[in-house]
Amino acid sequence: MSNAGRAFRLDRRRSLILLGALILLGAAERGVRPLVSRFLLPTRGSQWIWAPGGLESPDGLAFFAVGDFHIDRAPTEARLQILADEEYFLFVNGHRIGSGAYFAGAHLDSYGLQGELRAGWNRVAVELRSGRGAGGLLVTLTGDEDETLLLSDGSWRTFYDDAGVVEGSRRLGDGVPVVVWQSPPTGGWGIPRIGPDRPRAKEPFPRSLPMISRSELVEPAGDGVSPPIPFTLFDFGEPRVGHLVLQELLNEPRRFEVSLGATPETIDEKWTVLLREGQGLWRHSEARSLRYVRVEGYPIKMRAALIPAPSELLAQDEARATRRRIGVFGLDRPSRSAHLALP
Repeated sequence: MSNAGRAFRLDRRRSLILLGALILLGAAERGVRPLVSRFLLPTRGSQWIWAPGGLESPDGLAFFAVGDFHIDRAPTEARLQILADEEYFLFVNGHRIGSGAYFAGAHLDSYGLQGELRAGWNRVAVELRSGRGAGGLLVTLTGDEDETLLLSDGSWRTFYDDAGVVEGSRRLGDGVPVVVWQSPPTGGWGIPRIGPDRPRAKEPFPRSLPMISRSELVEPAGDGVSPPIPFTLFDFGEPRVGHLVLQELLNEPRRFEVSLGATPETIDEKWTVLLREGQGLWRHSEARSLRYVRVEGYPIKMRAALIPAPSELLAQDEARATRRRIGVFGLDRPSRSAHLALP
């Protein structure tokens, strides 16, 4: 056999050995990951889940993920750990528990549940939003003596409207099965770690709120190249602490921008609003101290209000906003300011 033939056979053998090794490593990884997740991580084997089609929805996605479970008796103590990329609102048996938004390196949010769980059937509903479409949800719920009560996994279902979802009158089987990414640790989410307790929401979330801000339609000066884009400017009169709420919304557009500023001329922070079909009220997942809010890309008149939030929640959320701004490299992004010609 020629040297070329021997080299070909040797290269082929090496390729087959390498391929076999990769297959074995992949199989081992798939077997080891669930064991690591179940026994070594605080998430106890919960899986990252999301709505189907998220990767094909670059314009954003808003939906509910729901998990049901049964217990023989109500626990005296229970704790829920949650991490969601990008935003979440958590409800347990119809009670509003809390909300939050993701940042690089975020820890699990931890909530103590007192009196929300009951003997028999229970429901955890999580409203989720992602401006890029793709995202992930991780949930672990434990009860007395550290008993695992609920994990995020393939039994969860997704819903794209809120009719009966949070309160529990909608059957779980009416929803669409979730997509299961895999158990942690995985990808950019890394190893989940327990974070500080989040302050609990203390009141039901109202369907409608009185408008406590005044608004005006602003026509900024153009630059001579492109026409100026008008926006609605809300003024709360003085800095107020809470969750921003927009109401009296219509179906279209389902995506637009909201900006916060210390003055009418500045933009200190910018949010993307994503609406589900038929959603007439939107609230932000984090607390802020704000006065001026401007809404861009939504030509229809709306109302703005504020849900009060405790000072400890504001401190947590402002620290998260700083982490989100500087990212993983610890460098401030350029300040976003817009000098507007106001009438």
